[in-house]
Amino acid sequence: MSKLNKSRVQELIQAYGANPKRWPQQERQAGQAWLEENPIDTGILLTDAHSLEQALNTIHSPSGDISLLQARILKLATKTAQDSASYENAGYETAPRVIAAWKTVAAVLVLSTGMGFGIGQVAAADTSYTDAETLFSVSMQSEYSETDLYGEGL
Repeated sequence: MSKLNKSRVQELIQAYGANPKRWPQQERQAGQAWLEENPIDTGILLTDAHSLEQALNTIHSPSGDISLLQARILKLATKTAQDSASYENAGYETAPRVIAAWKTVAAVLVLSTGMGFGIGQVAAADTSYTDAETLFSVSMQSEYSETDLYGEGL
């Protein structure tokens, strides 16, 4: 049996009510032990829970035939938008935006690629033959040599 703390006992009371018989069996004995060890906290927690349970117990269940109400609820449930497309078409502002997110990313990628090619073409149009020759001669003056895995020249 593990010991419970006040917050866990409070969670049990809020979830299952003040009667420990409704608590999960694994935690029931530890919860009852905590209630016995802490009489002041127990009084506060159980008073609030008992007042809520009394209020809920005073509510009466429907006394008539509720089959028509059930049928109306089921009929409305079948007309409810279940996927994101119909959800957006229904006019809800909090519709999921999963599809819109990838479209935005794709648009940014296409735009940046197009701008990159465009800027590259503008820069290439402004170069002269002597600039290209200078770049080629600088690259040929480097001391780079290709070797294989064993350090021998190719």
